Amino acid sequence: MYEPMVSIIVPIYNVEEYLEETLKSLVEQTYNNVEIILVDDASTDKSLQIASHFAEVYRNIKVIGQTFNRGVSVARNTGLDLANGSYIMFVDSDDLLSKNAVQIMMGIVSKYSADLVLGMYKNFNDNGMYLPAIFQSYVDLSEGIRVFDYINTELFSNVYTWGKLYKKELIENLYFPENINYNEDIPFSMYTYLYANKIYLAPTTTYFYRIRQQYDSLSLIAPKNPISSLNDIFASFKVGMEYFESFDDKKYLLEIYISRVVAGSIKYIFEGALQTKDALVHKKVLEHLINWIKSLNPTIVYNQSFRKVFVENGGQYLNLIDNTSAKLYIELLRIIKFKMQTVFEQKNI
Repeated sequence: MYEPMVSIIVPIYNVEEYLEETLKSLVEQTYNNVEIILVDDASTDKSLQIASHFAEVYRNIKVIGQTFNRGVSVARNTGLDLANGSYIMFVDSDDLLSKNAVQIMMGIVSKYSADLVLGMYKNFNDNGMYLPAIFQSYVDLSEGIRVFDYINTELFSNVYTWGKLYKKELIENLYFPENINYNEDIPFSMYTYLYANKIYLAPTTTYFYRIRQQYDSLSLIAPKNPISSLNDIFASFKVGMEYFESFDDKKYLLEIYISRVVAGSIKYIFEGALQTKDALVHKKVLEHLINWIKSLNPTIVYNQSFRKVFVENGGQYLNLIDNTSAKLYIELLRIIKFKMQTVFEQKNI
C-alpha cells in the first residue's frame, strides 16, 4: 500500500544533552515513508556530530550544517526548501514524538483528506508530564467532533508549529520571517488556520514538549530582553495582519488573533519587564509600547485585550514604577482611551 512521504524538519542548536533521545523517537516511527531533515544552526557543542552519526546509520536522514548561527526561522526555511514529502512536520530538537505519531496523523489525512492535523501534546520535565489545559476537554474525543471550523477559538491557543502535520500544498509558498526570533511561529500558524480547508485534531497524544529551565531558553530570555522581544512581537504581528488582509471572512478571527498577541505575548513581556525593578527598563518598555500603539489603527486598539492588559491592572503597575514611568504609563492609557473612543463614536454615528 502506497504511503505518501512525510518530511520531518528539525532545527538544531546546542542540544547535545537531548538530541539523541529526540532522534530515536523519529527513527522509530511506525509509519514507514519518512524523511528526516536535520538543520544544525552552527552548534558549538556536539550536536552536529550526533546528527551526523544518525545520518550514517539511517538512510532516511539528511543533515545540513549551517556555517554560522542564523536563527530557528532560517533553519526551518532551509528544511522546507529541501523537503520532498507531500506532508510536513516540525519537531524541536529537544522534544519527542510518540512512536505512532506520524501513523496516527497520516491515518486522519487518509480518512478525512485533512489539510492540517493537530496532535495533542503533553508538557514534560524532570518532575513528570501533564496535558495542557487547552486539550483537557478533548481527552475522550469521538470521530464526529474532531474537525475544526474557522470559529474555533481553541485553535488560537495552539500557535506552535511543532506537533502538527501540514499538507505541503497548504504551505507551498509560506516561510518563517527570518528577522524574527521570538513569536516567529505565530504568523505561520495563523496562515495555516486561515487557509486550511479541513483541520482535524488527533484524539491522542502524539507530541511531548520538553520544558527546560536553562539560561538559553527563549521563554526565559524574552523577559530579560524586553525591547528586542517586543520588536519581534510587533514584527510578527505585522506579518500576521498581512495574512488577514487577503482573507475574506476575517473579522471574527482577527479579533481573536489580536487578543492572542496582546494578552498572550505582549502582556508577558510587559509585566515581566515591570517585575525587574529596573527604572530604565520600565521607561524604555513604556516608550516602546506607546510608539507602537500610536501606530495602530484605532479598530485594532478597540479590541478588549488592550483594556484587560493595560488598564485593568493599573493600580498594580503604578506600584512597581517611579514617577517618570508613571507619567508614561498614564500617557499610554490616554492613547488607548482616545483610540477606543474614536471607534465608539464612529459606531454610534
